Amino acid sequence: MALRTLLAPLLALLLAACQAPSDGAIGDHGSVVLPIGGTEAERDFAFAIPEEFAPALEAIRIAIEAGDDVVARRALQYLFARQPEGRTLELALAFERILDGRLRCEWLDLDLEATELPDVGPAQYSLELLVTNTGPLPLVLRSGGARLVVHQYAVDPNGSDQRGSRRDAVPFPEQLELASGQTLRLEVARLALEPPPAVLAFASTLRLEVMPGEFVEPDGRYLPAQEVEEPTLEIVRLAGYLSAQAVEPQALADYVAEGRLFVPALLERAVRIPPERRGEALDLLTPLIDRLDIVELELLVPALRWLAGTGTPGGSPETWRGWMKARARRGEARPAPDSDRLKLPSR
Repeated sequence: MALRTLLAPLLALLLAACQAPSDGAIGDHGSVVLPIGGTEAERDFAFAIPEEFAPALEAIRIAIEAGDDVVARRALQYLFARQPEGRTLELALAFERILDGRLRCEWLDLDLEATELPDVGPAQYSLELLVTNTGPLPLVLRSGGARLVVHQYAVDPNGSDQRGSRRDAVPFPEQLELASGQTLRLEVARLALEPPPAVLAFASTLRLEVMPGEFVEPDGRYLPAQEVEEPTLEIVRLAGYLSAQAVEPQALADYVAEGRLFVPALLERAVRIPPERRGEALDLLTPLIDRLDIVELELLVPALRWLAGTGTPGGSPETWRGWMKARARRGEARPAPDSDRLKLPSR
């Protein structure tokens, strides 16, 4: 294997993961700093890596990029067993920090909870983040802050909809310290989620993005925190005249199978299906799609848009027919939106 073929992706991976400066020295936090970009830098680096170690380094890089940390650790153990020195050892230690950082990210369990504040005003919420250290060791996380991503979707009884999104910086500790098994509760935002006028249902999907940072280890090592979980919560508010009782996905499928479709009736059923069961509703509707003519399918489209959480297929009935078939071929078991953690519908 030519070393130059290996170097560019290898160095790019390490620089991105370690957040190292670019002066060719050891960073203040012990991170490996590697030159990249010019032919001279590649040549200098190549001279420091024995050809015999290139396959092992490439195997580790490929495994890390593929997210196969088990294979990457096995290859890394094999490399350490060969007692590498110099630049090769620096690379091996940098790879080890990437893997250890990923493991620490897995130990962090993040969840969002929303509490309505009727004393403050209608549709006012306190959004709290619960952070739990599920690992066997204490964690100290220094992050670059956090952003709250808000996607909102409103639909009226006739199927007309509105979509919008925004990103807001939210308060986040510069340093989080968690003992093994400890949970911290932090308020990250106060939100007004008042629906637009005359809507049937209004869904707000909230996702917290924690910016990349680092873990500070008890032994003084600094590990990259690049893949911290992004907790998600969906809050659905329904029109006051709708029943708060949830609708079974089968009830919507049965109504469609009867063949007398009416957009408001379809939507009143679709928006009351619990968010975590929307994928099940789409599964049940899939075999019915081919039985519907173009007019019937057009009536169903607003309900499909709500259940799928996406406007990508647009309003074309035939496009939605193809989208549903493609979804079935992929074997998707869940709808498109990021709605892993959900709050049941409220008014």
